Amino acid sequence: MAHIQEGVISGSLAAYGLVLSGALSVVTGTKFKMNNVPKVAMVTAAVFCASLLHFPLMGTSVHFTFVGLAGILLGPAAFLSVAVAVFFQMLLFQHGGVSTLGVNAFNIGMAALAGYYIFRLRYLFPKWRHSVTTFAFLAGFVAAIIMVFLLSATLLLTGYPFASVVVIFLSHTPVMLGEGLVTGFLAVALQKNKGASLLHD
Repeated sequence: MAHIQEGVISGSLAAYGLVLSGALSVVTGTKFKMNNVPKVAMVTAAVFCASLLHFPLMGTSVHFTFVGLAGILLGPAAFLSVAVAVFFQMLLFQHGGVSTLGVNAFNIGMAALAGYYIFRLRYLFPKWRHSVTTFAFLAGFVAAIIMVFLLSATLLLTGYPFASVVVIFLSHTPVMLGEGLVTGFLAVALQKNKGASLLHD
């Protein structure tokens, strides 16, 4: 339930989300390099496909997003990648609404950016051999937490009861751990197969 459907939030909140996501798209777009188009397209497709697999849990629906993974692979451009994926999910499968597109892009895209900056913390431990694996796991795990937190904050501002937010957090706990493990394992695989250059600096 990372996507907020049409009519769930107020018009003013939807407008704020559109302005914020638009501004961040412009800012992160300045970091985009044309020679990275193939990698950005690949990651965008992965984020798009991951969100299509829904699992019912605790009265809600959960799914992977791999936003932390997008962050460690693309850096700031991950926000644009996620925004494009969210747009096509809305357009093709009605995951989220037209009016909530900005809020959804902001909530999920900010999580991707957080994953990137968390992964950069590995440079604080240059001699630690497990720094890449550890911070890749944390990037995936914490990015998922931030995504759910922003979703929960949005719902609370809309007037949803606190109990519903608790359910959302609890139901997404397996997703948070899964996102961290997938991101960490991929970082290990890239290192062992000389693909570490795919990880963003």
